Amino acid sequence: SILVKVHPHPKIDFTFSGNCIENATQFIDHSTIVADSLVNYLWNFGDGQLGNGSSIFHHYQTTGFYNVDLSVTSSFGCTDSITKTIQILPKPIAEFSYNPLHATIINPVISFTNENAFLTPIIWDFNDSNFSVLDNPTHEFRYPGKFDVMLVVIDSNNCIDSIEHPINIFYEFLLYTPNSFTPNNDGDNDIFMPKGYRMDKYEAYQFIIYNKWGEIVFETKRIGEPWYGNNVQSGVYTWAII
Repeated sequence: SILVKVHPHPKIDFTFSGNCIENATQFIDHSTIVADSLVNYLWNFGDGQLGNGSSIFHHYQTTGFYNVDLSVTSSFGCTDSITKTIQILPKPIAEFSYNPLHATIINPVISFTNENAFLTPIIWDFNDSNFSVLDNPTHEFRYPGKFDVMLVVIDSNNCIDSIEHPINIFYEFLLYTPNSFTPNNDGDNDIFMPKGYRMDKYEAYQFIIYNKWGEIVFETKRIGEPWYGNNVQSGVYTWAII
């Protein structure tokens, strides 16, 4: 008689995750075998591409259904295979709008709107160390500058997309100049000069007073230096800020 030893076939199984287009899909082998070891794994991803390994990532280029085949071989050369169908889903399209389009440090509150109602915001990143998980948040920017605001969304299939738009918060300069003054040293309305918000941010400044003949009677490049109206007659004078 001849003694023949029969080795068992592998019991094949695998799982996959991340089946959204443009994302890497992970395939993980869960095959087992009794009294032996598995030494070779051959994946056929159904799109003309092959791979090896017990755990592997694959990028699909188009959406649709794919038949994924896994063949496993034991150390004694016993082989078995299994085929599963995977659906690669389309990528959601994130988009948002905001208002006002021109915001300043005087009015720095912006309203943001998620433009795809079928997508759930995961997070809004306002690029100033502040975040929100609301559908349509409002946000106040505390200082001027350019902020690349990002919205990350997820759909019902757990596919994720993001969009980023630059938001500019501008300086705003408010300037006030009185239309008259009385330089009589009574302590009330004795000087004439412009006043404003954030004048210290001016890169250059020149304040000039002209008489009715166009002659300069006062001139300064120092912010906050007033005209006292000394040694001139009462009348109408023209001012300019350059």
